[in-house]
Amino acid sequence: MSKTVLEKYVSRGWLDEKHGRFSKQDRLLALKLLIKACFESEAFSSGVRDLSIPRVDGGKKSSLNLIKIEAIRRFNLALGSMGPKGGKIVQKIVFENKEFETKNKKDEREVRRLFREAVDCLVLYYIKKRREK
Repeated sequence: MSKTVLEKYVSRGWLDEKHGRFSKQDRLLALKLLIKACFESEAFSSGVRDLSIPRVDGGKKSSLNLIKIEAIRRFNLALGSMGPKGGKIVQKIVFENKEFETKNKKDEREVRRLFREAVDCLVLYYIKKRREK
């Protein structure tokens, strides 16, 4: 079984604690919580309706129950906590399973830095969320 892009990057040291204030385990846990939130919300599954587009079939029933709506809200808040650049990088690596094509080492270091900062923001988001409970 081949490794995912995230597993490759973790083995290359992208989440090592020598960069930033959180440990590798904290960062991995935050990413696992994000993946869990994604699955609970079914954000990338086919057949999920875009609620911003009005229905024209006249039906008044909501196809989403309140639990699903709350799961989508939690997932979107977690994604948003990483900022636009970091969120896109995490989404590409974690959910699209695609590697970043960089022209040189400097660009790769910048992507690594943005990825780590985004994951650190995600850790802070989950720490704050836990304190609110």
